[in-house]
Amino acid sequence: MCNHIVTDQEIEKAEQDIFEIGQHFNDEQRTFLKCLDSCCVQAYAGTGKTTAIVGKLHIYAQKNVWQNSRGICVISHTNVAVDEIKKHVAKHYPAIMQYPNFVGTIQEFVNKFLFIPYLASKGLQIKFQDESRFFDYKSELPKNIVKRIDDHIKSKVNYSPNSVRARKEFFNRLKTVHLVDSKLYARAKKSGFNEFTDLKTAQVSQDKILEALSGLIQKKHNDGSFLFVESFIYGNEYLKQNQLLKDIIAQRFQHVFLDEAQDCSVIQLRILNELFGDSSRIVFQQIGDINQAISETQWTPNENYLSLNQSTRFGNSIAGFINTFQIGIGSGVSGIAEETKKYLITYDSGKEKDVLPKYAEILKNENISADKGYFAISHRHEHLEKYFLEYSEKLAKNKSKKASYRFDNDIEYIDMITKEAVLQRGANLVWRVFYSLLYKQFKIGNNSWSKLREFLRTGEKTNDFNAIVIDICNDILQNGGISDLNSLKNRLNAILGENRINFANSGSSSSTPIQNQTIENKCSYNGIEINIGTIHSVKGQTHGATLLFSNKEDRKQDIQHTMDNTEKRTPEFKRRFYVASSRARHLFAFAIEKTAYSGLTDTTLFQDFTQETI
Repeated sequence: MCNHIVTDQEIEKAEQDIFEIGQHFNDEQRTFLKCLDSCCVQAYAGTGKTTAIVGKLHIYAQKNVWQNSRGICVISHTNVAVDEIKKHVAKHYPAIMQYPNFVGTIQEFVNKFLFIPYLASKGLQIKFQDESRFFDYKSELPKNIVKRIDDHIKSKVNYSPNSVRARKEFFNRLKTVHLVDSKLYARAKKSGFNEFTDLKTAQVSQDKILEALSGLIQKKHNDGSFLFVESFIYGNEYLKQNQLLKDIIAQRFQHVFLDEAQDCSVIQLRILNELFGDSSRIVFQQIGDINQAISETQWTPNENYLSLNQSTRFGNSIAGFINTFQIGIGSGVSGIAEETKKYLITYDSGKEKDVLPKYAEILKNENISADKGYFAISHRHEHLEKYFLEYSEKLAKNKSKKASYRFDNDIEYIDMITKEAVLQRGANLVWRVFYSLLYKQFKIGNNSWSKLREFLRTGEKTNDFNAIVIDICNDILQNGGISDLNSLKNRLNAILGENRINFANSGSSSSTPIQNQTIENKCSYNGIEINIGTIHSVKGQTHGATLLFSNKEDRKQDIQHTMDNTEKRTPEFKRRFYVASSRARHLFAFAIEKTAYSGLTDTTLFQDFTQETI
């Protein structure tokens, strides 16, 4: 495809631009840098795949390979890789960010070249690509249909119909309805709606429900509101209808790099292979690690794949631990960095809240560098709430960068609700603050929002509590804080009955909010600040230290299922363990409840871990 070769001098120039003095590409990375044909690269954790991609772009920029008006296309799944390219390539070669080149996420690529043109052909345009706008069916559909949908969600989705997660799952299962053309109703009725037979009643037919949902979706589309997944559904439709698009794309791009290839969905891979799969016209290089796919992956390196397996993030000890969870090809990762310390934290049931302080104590005693941050992670959001009461799933999904809130007294819980915070996050923030306060005082909610809501609903106090929340929001917006704290105390205690709040350490009635105080999923113990999130949220990151929380209810999934190749869900949990245990540079810790640990059939996996008990 390319008449050029990559010289050692060009690699050395890239090293000078990218690395500190004395650092170089290793032999595996240099093999990739010199490859100018279509290929797949199996890049294990910490082996510098993003750095290698950046190096290749430096070399291509030196060669000015887009001088013939055919550019470079770099597609990633996150903005992290895009930012790395901007940081390390664009400052030296700004043309990399200009036509005919493209650098961006797969969402941005499909939107630009497929989805937006398709909508334009239908007389539509994107105004909002915000999934939350799709989930409010209750205000837009007849009550009898809303009831059937709510009943279905309760019975089949296993969440409250008021849950955003539940509504999202429901609409995602209806994605076959999301066709803007004349086939919308017919196709949905024929295929996608068959599984919703329980929606049918004597009063409300399935056809009526489908018609209402189809009409609702069409209305949202006409208003310019779309789901993110629809970019790929419509993009694929557009590609099938317009085969000339492949020629147009081939005339635009000569070299295409796909980063984090293992995270492509089936439909994403289908689109990319259709566009770039012709190696006679386009050099298509796919870089990924099938061990790091959080969800089931359809991407597999071809038989002539290249490999990056030398990790500069950790040593051989943690590499051996990580390879235990490998499900992919090759011999696994080898660690060539300093050894990573490993800790096993076991705790008594009910002492989950003590794990994070113990972790902080270990970090302090080991004098672990904070250069890449300290993290605590688990499989799911609800797991994290057991260890950190103030954990917010909403903040996690919004990827907010806000300060922690774990306060010494009740007034601080209330005073942190600033005008800015209310404007940004509204009544949900007030709900969250008071949930934390109520749980802190008398354990209402059993560490669950749903339990707290059940408590209020059972006592017919929901309306009263919501009225307080709304009044607080209005008070803060008008006055900058809560103007009458004593009145607030009395109103709260009036609806809580025997569960009255003592308002310990709240002698002051000051309503002056803590300025610039915002919320995020962080906590701090003795100067040790810990970031808290799911495994999925830390993909692609490097940490100074990582703590992985187990969950006793899921211990078979967490450990035994992970190690048992006969279990159906084993690959998913192996991949999650692989991702979680490969983030840390200096220290990795695993926390598990004592009875769950003693119930494991094989504990040799942790035999060289330093054990701490709570």
